[in-house]
Amino acid sequence: MTTTAEMTAALKDHFILHLRKVGFKGSFPNFHRDDDHFVCLVNVQFNSVGEKFCMNLGFADVERRNIVTHCRDLEPKKLRLSMSGSLIEGNNHLSGRWRVGAQPLGDEIYGDSWFGYAPGQYGEDRSVVAVDPGMLARHCTTLFEKESDTW
Repeated sequence: MTTTAEMTAALKDHFILHLRKVGFKGSFPNFHRDDDHFVCLVNVQFNSVGEKFCMNLGFADVERRNIVTHCRDLEPKKLRLSMSGSLIEGNNHLSGRWRVGAQPLGDEIYGDSWFGYAPGQYGEDRSVVAVDPGMLARHCTTLFEKESDTW
């Protein structure tokens, strides 16, 4: 059975290595990239009750309008995805967060995307099959490459 420590190590070997190649800084599980004061945020979140994780994307716009008020003056390395939200300008709405691997459920609603890496103990996780952590980390890296630029 794959442990959380093994999955974390595989993510560091594959996904985090890719983040570094495309200019992200930070330490597991929070990463940032400052592109002329527009800050891209990435967070890897593990589920507390089962062997699964998700990869969250967010941003801080140049003026920090989508960052909670008391955090707007923080330097990029101290920003966290949980501090960001949506940005609304007139009729335009830019979602403040995206979960890598999310699937459309309707016109604008997306389902959660958690990646299971070991047989679980809770509810729907019972059918999860143990997978090679390196293979899953490479798959997540490919999804990130495809979705992050579009998002």
